[in-house]
Amino acid sequence: MATINSTLTTADIVALTTTQVAALTTEDWTAIDSAQIAALTSAQVAVISATGFGVIDGTTLAAMGTSQFAVMTTKQIGALTASQASSMEAADITAIGTTALVALATDSLTAFNSAQLNALSVGQFGALTSKQIGAITGGQADTMATDDLAAITTTAVRYLSADAVAVLDTAQLNALTTAQFAVLTSTQTASFTATQTAGLTTDDLSALSTSAIRALTDDALAGLNSAQIQSLGTSQVVALSASQIGALGSDDLNALSSGTQVGVLTTAQVAAISATQADTMATDDLAAISTTAIRALSNDALAILDSAQFNALTTSQFAALTSVQTAAITSAQLGNITTSDLAALTTSAVRGLSIEALTALNSAQIIQLTTAQVAALTTEQIAGLDSADLNALTTAQFAVLSASQVGALTTAQADNAATDDLAAISVTAIRGLASDALAVLDTAQFNALTT
Repeated sequence: MATINSTLTTADIVALTTTQVAALTTEDWTAIDSAQIAALTSAQVAVISATGFGVIDGTTLAAMGTSQFAVMTTKQIGALTASQASSMEAADITAIGTTALVALATDSLTAFNSAQLNALSVGQFGALTSKQIGAITGGQADTMATDDLAAITTTAVRYLSADAVAVLDTAQLNALTTAQFAVLTSTQTASFTATQTAGLTTDDLSALSTSAIRALTDDALAGLNSAQIQSLGTSQVVALSASQIGALGSDDLNALSSGTQVGVLTTAQVAAISATQADTMATDDLAAISTTAIRALSNDALAILDSAQFNALTTSQFAALTSVQTAAITSAQLGNITTSDLAALTTSAVRGLSIEALTALNSAQIIQLTTAQVAALTTEQIAGLDSADLNALTTAQFAVLSASQVGALTTAQADNAATDDLAAISVTAIRGLASDALAVLDTAQFNALTT
């Protein structure tokens, strides 16, 4: 039985049959030196046992030539240790067949330095398994060639670690194909930096899944420019978290398309719009917010709107406003509201108006209040109207006042009340008129009261 020792010449090594080589023990392979291993033929290399390969010293193994590495089998490659892998020459790594390469242990792959990893060809990168891709470290990924990154399969690229993704520069990240971007996970996109997102193409950005978009940090999302924001699909926009919406700059928020993107904003997203963002929102964007979502607009955001923005809200949106929201409406806003928008407010929304805002209404606006809205006014709101506003109410509006509302009339209001308005107050409600208000009525007003 053949054995390997230091006395064997290279000619002796070459003379060994493949049967003899296959029968060599781990002791033999531990003893082999660089000159001897370099003398092995490709046929001999191909029959070395996996356990035999696993014990060869790394420096000795590095003496093998590319033609020898090219014939290594799957089992042999799988037996290589991290120590052996770290000693391999770049050319030898390139020579490994793609079929055998998939057996390389992950710790052996991790042991490669950047030059060794980059020695892998595009074809070899395309053959790497998900586990192998997942083993690539941030230090290795930092210098990966763009064509190598693009060669990773869509199945495997999902396993590239967050640390590896985070170190990719703009050129490297943009080297990934749209198909690869489409399969990136939320864990991976959560590692994106603002610099990386700023360099993304619109095609790649729009290819990201909704979960991947939602995972972007606020800083990363803020790195997007207007063109990139506009490239987001409606499903991606809907997927944005409230925190992400709140992190958008005013320019980015205004970059959203009123026709397709703003209209799909959810209640939670609209609620996240800050006063600073609302202050510069375009009128068409405000009008595009759905009637469901508009109910979530915060009081601070609503109150900051100027007259043009406020009046840009549709009648349907005004009809959806809550009493909490209308409590934030300012005098300047309500003083410029259109009569149709005012009439659209629900009775609870009207009751929510502050007295200060309500007194900003002019006579033309007062007249347009529906009888249901007038009947909903609180006693404080009634008492807060000045005489001109009270007199602007029509007889039909006076007719629906309740006893408590009539009881809230001040002496100043009663003193200036029109006779036909007094006559219109119902017999039930007139019982609520305060004695001091009744006492200030002049003869004409008093006689205007019906029998």
